[in-house]
Amino acid sequence: MKKIGFISFILLCCYFTFITPAQADKTSQEVEFYEEVEREVMLENIDNVDILDSDIYTTNGEFYYLRYNIKKKGKLISYWEREDDLYLLYFDNNYYLEQLDLKNGDVKVIKFDNKIADMKIKDDYIYLVGSLNDDAIIYRYNMDLTLYNMYTFGGEQYEEFCKVYFIDDAIYLFGLKNGISHHSPFLNVGNSLDIKSFIIKIDKDYTIKNSFYINEHTELEKFKNIIIENQEIYFIIESNHCNYYHYTLDKNLQIKERFSISVNQDISHIFLVNSYNIKNEKIYVYIANHSLYYGVFTNQFVHTFKISDEVDNLNYSFIRNGILELFCTEKQKVIQYKVSMYYISYINEKIVYYKDSTYLDTNHFFASSYFEPLVFNYDYEKNSQITLNKSGMFEAFYYAKKADGSYLRIVTPYLIQPYLNIINEGMYQKGYQLEFSDNLYLNDKKVYNGEILNLIGENKITHEVNHMKKDYIIYVEEKYYKQMDLNWIKSHIVQNLNDRYVYNILLSYDKEVKQVIVNDEIWPFNKVGKMIMLEFYSHKVGIEKYNIDYIEFMDGSIYTIQEQVCIKTKKSLPIIDIYYQEDFIQYNIVDDDQSINDILIKYYLNDKTVIVDRLHLENSKIKIDSNVTKIEVVLQCENGTTDLYEQILFEIEAATKSKEKSFFNIDIQYSDNKINEILIKDFNVKNIDLLSAKIQDVIFTDALVDNRNKVVIYISFILTSIIVIVSTIILVIKKKS
Repeated sequence: MKKIGFISFILLCCYFTFITPAQADKTSQEVEFYEEVEREVMLENIDNVDILDSDIYTTNGEFYYLRYNIKKKGKLISYWEREDDLYLLYFDNNYYLEQLDLKNGDVKVIKFDNKIADMKIKDDYIYLVGSLNDDAIIYRYNMDLTLYNMYTFGGEQYEEFCKVYFIDDAIYLFGLKNGISHHSPFLNVGNSLDIKSFIIKIDKDYTIKNSFYINEHTELEKFKNIIIENQEIYFIIESNHCNYYHYTLDKNLQIKERFSISVNQDISHIFLVNSYNIKNEKIYVYIANHSLYYGVFTNQFVHTFKISDEVDNLNYSFIRNGILELFCTEKQKVIQYKVSMYYISYINEKIVYYKDSTYLDTNHFFASSYFEPLVFNYDYEKNSQITLNKSGMFEAFYYAKKADGSYLRIVTPYLIQPYLNIINEGMYQKGYQLEFSDNLYLNDKKVYNGEILNLIGENKITHEVNHMKKDYIIYVEEKYYKQMDLNWIKSHIVQNLNDRYVYNILLSYDKEVKQVIVNDEIWPFNKVGKMIMLEFYSHKVGIEKYNIDYIEFMDGSIYTIQEQVCIKTKKSLPIIDIYYQEDFIQYNIVDDDQSINDILIKYYLNDKTVIVDRLHLENSKIKIDSNVTKIEVVLQCENGTTDLYEQILFEIEAATKSKEKSFFNIDIQYSDNKINEILIKDFNVKNIDLLSAKIQDVIFTDALVDNRNKVVIYISFILTSIIVIVSTIILVIKKKS
């Protein structure tokens, strides 16, 4: 073998780069695409070329391996580097397998009189596939080129293996055969003179375990492109009618999908460059009307991008370090294109309501690439100005390290909402810690995050945001029977106990789903067409966060969601059963969610002003002054949100006869730290003229003065009963007559 040092003369330094926001031919949404394309003339005055890598190609009857300065007569079919040895499979009137020792230059060569179409190395064996006397054949050689064994598969017609791949310990052989082949281990598909593609899965003893046969009902069908990835098999079939078909099989050769690519489109030289990007879309490179494109295919090509015009042939394509590399023939020149790209599907405001209120910091934008995964990180150094102590709109910086070592950076709007962890008229136990944004004043004194509430009774809170102030009144108790530390928190969804919330995920394609992961666990789902529905039930009062992580499909691909759903389940308001007599009113209460906040006494005065007194849920004696015209006993409740509700338990309208104070008592009873009874009793109403009295909506005027009302009621009831009975008897007699 002759090594030469003058290969570099064929490299022409014609090179340029352009970066542009790319425009998609078709798009289903407002997506921004950015791409960088490098173009370099690699070879000139070339009539034909066969390229295996950027520095490995065959042209004009010779093949070149530039890395090792190799030039040799013939056509290189396959190569393999292993430690210090280089293995070359090439054709020069015959087929040859050559072993080259890269250290000392020793060479071993095996000559084959039959066709050898592919070579792979696995587990210290060299596998060769091809045909022998129209029978498909597989060889297994040791690494020193001694034959280990061989096996033929054939019948009376043509069969050939053209590619060999591996998944785990299984061997996958891709072949061609006549449609009808008698006495063959392969099935008959199509007509006898057709050329059909097939795949078999065999073990190391060459026993067929599974098989798959392609029949697109044309005379010639061959493999155009094969990719093995994620334990699945992706390939393109090219027919002699210039149609292309995409297939996806699992490792047991069960079909998962099949569709036509080139219907009503003038497409040629198509390659599947990778099986799926992060959104599980298939990425192809192809030529249409002498223009070179790459794009995504679903039921048609979408988001397609033109790379070049005047392309004669697409020779080779692959992805390396996140860059799509293409080798094309243009007017007797071999052109290398390098394409890097990314796209931004959306950038939304990042809205932060309070600390720890979000799932992932990067779930408000989606940026990806067809050619590499992009994982974005929050840039803490550049985002040092963003702090929860200050609300407002900020710019947030994120970065992703690309496969080639460079960085991609995204800037997004970052909105911190003002927040304060109390609600107006809330009841808080002594020692409650304040958390807030911006500026806060407690009883007109500036305080800082973490301030402790110590002053028993009514407190004034002033929250200042951008020079705008809002006042709150809260009540601090030495001991309070419940906590109100979650009421202020905002949630995406607010619903009642046992309600159901349905989260819908609309896919851009209909695909079989294996599982949906929520909170790092498998979550039940329903699927109708492209819609996936997740159900979230409110089983307990409070706030529940559901981190919707990702969808895994049956083909092993992943659709990342990274969204958080925050559901607040409201408290149920109390159930009240009323029992009353002339000297007391008893309220039997079921308040499982501790929704009762306080009892208010509202005094309506002669001058129409209203005075509100809080009982702080303590037993109390209610005094009625002479200037009071109406009293309401009000039950104040909260449902776990910022809302407060009032229910009038009891009201009296009266005019006092003298300046002497009248009164009644209110007793509150607890069970298991829940209010279960409120008793209004010991009415002293001798000094008032009772105008009206209500228990909720039940009017019982004068019932509290003395028992004479009972007598009137009883007499009225008896008289009414007698009238009804007499009327009934008369009616019956008339009917009989």
